[in-house]
Amino acid sequence: MKPKVLSPAQFNRRVLATLSAAFPTEPFEATAEPLLLRHDPVEFGLQNLYSAYLRDRQTDEELDESVRAHFSRMLALAREAGGPSPVSWSEAAVLLRPQFMPVEYPQGIPLVSFPFSSRVAVALVVDAQDGYSYVRLEDAEAWQRSPGDLYAVAVANLDSQSAGVEMVTSEGPERFIGIEAKDGYDAARLLLPGIRQHVTASLGSPCLAAIPNRDFLFFWSQDNTPRFHSFAREKIDRDFAVQPYPLTPEFISVTADRIAPVSNA
Repeated sequence: MKPKVLSPAQFNRRVLATLSAAFPTEPFEATAEPLLLRHDPVEFGLQNLYSAYLRDRQTDEELDESVRAHFSRMLALAREAGGPSPVSWSEAAVLLRPQFMPVEYPQGIPLVSFPFSSRVAVALVVDAQDGYSYVRLEDAEAWQRSPGDLYAVAVANLDSQSAGVEMVTSEGPERFIGIEAKDGYDAARLLLPGIRQHVTASLGSPCLAAIPNRDFLFFWSQDNTPRFHSFAREKIDRDFAVQPYPLTPEFISVTADRIAPVSNA
C-alpha cells in the first residue's frame, strides 16, 4: 500500500517535528502559511521541499533526511548573512565576488541579489580565508554604492581571480568543457563574459551549461549525441541530489552575451 500523501498542513507539522528532533536549540515556529516557517527574524519557505516530496514520492525516512540536509544548509546560509561585513569600501572593493544562491534563501534578511531563475538567484559576497559573508542592502548603503555598481566590481574581481583557471576539455566527438577549481566560485564563473566567449567559440553558440552545485560548472555542445545529453541529464540530477551546496538541475542556454535557463530541459 502506498503511503498517504501529506497535505501542506500535515507536511508543515512533519517538518517541524523533524526539525525539533534534529535541531532542538533552534526556535522554528509555524506561521499562518503552511509552507512557511519562522526562525526569528528569518522565514524559511517549504515550497521546494514539498514539491520534491510529491515528485519523488518520498518515504518518511527520505523526507526526514531531506529536511535535515536542507535546513543544515539554510541555517549555515543564515549565519553567513548575519555575520559582519567590512566597514570600509576600500577593504570590501577587492573582496567582492558574485555567488549563486538558492531562492529559498532565508527571507527577512535584505541582501543585495539579482534574479536568475525560479531556483537560484545571484548574490554578492565578501570573500575571506575562512569563508564569506553575504552583502546586505545596509552594506551597500554604508559604502554608498548601488547594487549594479557592486555587481560590476564583483564580476571584475572574479574575472581577475579566474585568469588561467584549469578547464577540462574533451578530445573526442562529444564536445564539453568542465571547470572545477574548488575555490567556492566555480558555478559563479558562468557569469563571466570571458569564460562564455571562450566556451561558445569552442562548443558553438548557443551551447548548454549546468551548475548543479556551487563547486561545479559544466558546458557541452548542443550538437552532441542524444546519448550524451541523457548522460548529462543523469549526472546533473545526481550531483544536484548528493553534492554539497546544491543549486539547480536546470540546463542553461549560453551565448557570449546571454545566459538563460532552459525551461523544458
